[in-house]
Amino acid sequence: MDVDVPSPAQFDHVITAARLGSGTALTWLDTTPEVTPFGLILYQLRNKQAVLASEDSEGGLQRTPADSPIKTFMHFTLDGKFTEFGALDATLEVTAKEIATGRCAPAFAAIRRPSGRIL
Repeated sequence: MDVDVPSPAQFDHVITAARLGSGTALTWLDTTPEVTPFGLILYQLRNKQAVLASEDSEGGLQRTPADSPIKTFMHFTLDGKFTEFGALDATLEVTAKEIATGRCAPAFAAIRRPSGRIL
């Protein structure tokens, strides 16, 4: 049995769940990062249990949305060749659409400038 138990480290966001019309689903708004697009929950917070404070029957544990309301993508273009010594001489172009603290962040952290410094 797989149990999803919250840890104190997860309680670092203030997320609002609002019903924007009668009979509509909840719209989740994460204002903690200050620049989050409307309705987007950061990748690491999606499909997780959240405590919803409400006086009605929706109060209690609720699961955050699993999917992003914004189409996200990451595209890599690598143009290069191996030198006679086996080193790769290449340029890398990365195009992404996702909040930097989401899925793309680990990829960007791994990219290094030619000087060897992390971007």
